Amino acid sequence: MKTYKHPHLLYALGFIHALYFMVIGIWPVVDMNSFMFFTGAKTDIWMAKALGLLMIIIGLLLISAIIRNKLIMELILLIIFSALALAGVEFYYGWNDMISEIYLLDAAAEFFFILCWILLLLTKPGKNIQS
Repeated sequence: MKTYKHPHLLYALGFIHALYFMVIGIWPVVDMNSFMFFTGAKTDIWMAKALGLLMIIIGLLLISAIIRNKLIMELILLIIFSALALAGVEFYYGWNDMISEIYLLDAAAEFFFILCWILLLLTKPGKNIQS
């Protein structure tokens, strides 16, 4: 079992990233009109809502684990790879003018979160987070 030097920073990052996922995810579910105003028209509204719901679920699972002091590596990897998938798609399609360039801002935010996770996970071993 590996532990990490700065578990409080991992928990804080997890909480912030989970909240970010939930806010971004709830937006198309609650107010599709304002979501499309900023991100452009959608032909597959159901897909934007489905992705939003998945982001909410991931955020809720992460927050639940943090509250119960049970942040395990599998959940950390779930949020890292979810962020990587979103950022990759948004960067590729945003850069190639296939979706609104506003998505490049979200891609940048997700890449920032990924970098923070990696930096924290690569610190010297310490206490409290189980892998």
